[in-house]
Amino acid sequence: MKLRSFRVQNYRCIDDSGEAPVEHIKALVGKNESGKTTILKALHKFNPATPEPFNGLKEFPRRRFHEYEDKATVVELKFSLDHEEREVLSQIDPRLEEVSGASVTRDYAGRYAVEILPDIQTPPPNLKGVFPLLIQLRGAIDRLDDTTQGREGGVRWKLLDALSRVGTGIAEETDLSNASPSREAFIRQLQEIQLVLEKSIDEGSKKAIRDIVRLILNTIDWPSIDTRINKYIVEKLPVFVYFENYAILSGRIHLPSFVERFRAGELSPEENTASMLLSFLKLDPERLVKLGTRDGKSSQEMQEAFDTRALMVDRAALSVSGLLADIWQQRKARLDLAIDGDYLRLWVADATDGSRVELEQSSKGFQWFLSFYIVFMTETLQGKDTVLLLDEPGLHLHAAAQQDLLRVLAKLSEKNQVIYSTHSPFMINLDAIDTISVLAETPRGTKISEPTKTTDKTALFPLQAALGYALARGLYTGQYSLLVENITDMWILSTISQHFRESGHGYIADDIVITPSGGGQKSALFATMLTGQNTGVSVLLDSDVEGISVKKQLVESPLARETNALFVNDATQEPGRVMELEDLLPSSLYLRFVNDAYSGELGKNRLGNETLAKDVQVRRYVEAELGKRGVSFSRFRVARQIMNDFPNVTFSQLPTDFVQSMERLFSYINRIKPEHTAQPIIARSPRHSPLRAIFSRSRS
Repeated sequence: MKLRSFRVQNYRCIDDSGEAPVEHIKALVGKNESGKTTILKALHKFNPATPEPFNGLKEFPRRRFHEYEDKATVVELKFSLDHEEREVLSQIDPRLEEVSGASVTRDYAGRYAVEILPDIQTPPPNLKGVFPLLIQLRGAIDRLDDTTQGREGGVRWKLLDALSRVGTGIAEETDLSNASPSREAFIRQLQEIQLVLEKSIDEGSKKAIRDIVRLILNTIDWPSIDTRINKYIVEKLPVFVYFENYAILSGRIHLPSFVERFRAGELSPEENTASMLLSFLKLDPERLVKLGTRDGKSSQEMQEAFDTRALMVDRAALSVSGLLADIWQQRKARLDLAIDGDYLRLWVADATDGSRVELEQSSKGFQWFLSFYIVFMTETLQGKDTVLLLDEPGLHLHAAAQQDLLRVLAKLSEKNQVIYSTHSPFMINLDAIDTISVLAETPRGTKISEPTKTTDKTALFPLQAALGYALARGLYTGQYSLLVENITDMWILSTISQHFRESGHGYIADDIVITPSGGGQKSALFATMLTGQNTGVSVLLDSDVEGISVKKQLVESPLARETNALFVNDATQEPGRVMELEDLLPSSLYLRFVNDAYSGELGKNRLGNETLAKDVQVRRYVEAELGKRGVSFSRFRVARQIMNDFPNVTFSQLPTDFVQSMERLFSYINRIKPEHTAQPIIARSPRHSPLRAIFSRSRS
């Protein structure tokens, strides 16, 4: 039986959460106090591994406590039934063959109520209700071959005679489900048909008639059949394991005290987890204690007992050490167990150098991960379907370990469903958006909704963070990345490179991804991050004070010092000049794009380069000139104009020194790839006609 949706009502801060679908795994996302823990606790109490009843006095919404009654529904769950479960139901009543699921509610009194899905409309248990079935019965009897000589023809008429007496003396509206003379009479009348039927030799016809009689009897006996259905469904309910009921595993277990409290049913949360570990390892703590006591044993018997105990623990250690290799990817380690007097001790051993530390001295994240996995594995080995409930899992884990945990949960959910709450963007799988539900506070309490339908913007923050992280990673999926300072650099550079490629000149290699970093200072951080991911990185910087500072940071970074850091002016013959990418374009050409972009504001009063000093950045010049005319400058507006119009500039119109500079820059960028030489490409000098040479000089 698999959970397919849940709904919580009348519980703490929740009046009605609304229905939330569940597949294999479900993530609940929401801000603090939005009701995530409340949802998990309500689900846990629906069918806990250890009995834990609802408490109406403490858990019914306080603002509505005047409405409280113990029959108030707390949780409604819908389940899908597997083939075996559907087969069992169809044997109870043939009309249940089409049943595919069940809806189960539990109230504050702990009572379950079951509805089968899709709902089957059973007729009322009276003559009026079974009348259509009696008509079917008459038709089945009439289909008997009455032309057959001998016994068969006689059986048909006897059946019709018996049928004519069914319902005699019983009022149409009489409830036949309760014990009464009318019920007894009705059953006797149907039994008369069954007795006559036994004399029939037509097995096919006998089965058809018998099935209809069975449906009639089931109809008047439906309350007891409904009870059987409910009992079966409740027995098949999955167990809900709430991990917060367990504590992080302790590194030492005092076996005599543990056994004493275990017998008394007084284990602490830490000992509960220890009990799970011993169960998982098939270690009997009572036997370990018994083997470790003298109890009149001889020296030889004591030695044999100690050896046996040590062997039991060694074998258990072997089984759990392999477990870590599958679930903990952050550092290769194994778990060692050792018996030390009355104590069972747990050690974490480094798989590289063999050094050991006590479990308590390992990271909190590792302790949590191990404890969670042991509890889950033990509970799921009980032979029943399990739904694991996790509240903020992996809080102590590094982001990379949280992603490991997410993969582990996804794998575990293939056999047992998982529902967890989280604030962390690293615990959200955006590739399975249908597995995410958002919890939002409303005037009517907490509501569950799909991410695209929520009205609470703050509740979406973890999703927004996860989306931002995913988008950032998506930019760096290539093996080689060129970081530029802003998006306009990316637009201009990619546009020029593409135009050069189409014209048969040097260009940026196709597998180098150009990515804006949001500024020179951020470039150093991004370069370090990408280098740490074994990605080839180049950084293109403006040759200003900030750019020089960033290059210094890259050189001094242990990770990013191999980054190919370039200045824009490296492409020119003027290494000392402060330049931005726009300064590589011929100034007259850049001003043409500016004039076209601002044609509406400038009209005929177009900008020229007559007053542009050589050491002034062209973008700064344009910004000042537009400011004199009362026009605000936008770098993005001009960059978009370049993207649209530069591909229409014929290559012969481009000055030779510009072509050489850009090809030199592209060559330096391509050095990130090992197959490219470190030397710049020597730009080809196209053949120029006198007119082209004049045009080039006039543009420079």
